[in-house]
Amino acid sequence: MLRTLSRPLSALIAFFRSSDEGQGLAEYGLILTLIAIVAIISLIVIGGQVSKMISNVAVVKARIRYRVRYLRPTTVACVTCAS
Repeated sequence: MLRTLSRPLSALIAFFRSSDEGQGLAEYGLILTLIAIVAIISLIVIGGQVSKMISNVAVVKARIRYRVRYLRPTTVACVTCAS
């Protein structure tokens, strides 16, 4: 019974060893893994800086909105024009 199971298994192993398609697929998998690792590391390193920039933009936008809403220029009477 063991021999009947080992023949198809050994044939399958021999097929994958001699097949170039499996090797190409493995290389693509390694390249994708490397790209994913680089992307994750760059997001970890740069993520804090991007978060600070977005926060700064939100603060500046809130300050501008406050100035437009509450600090409108008041009308000042012209002293020289009153004569």
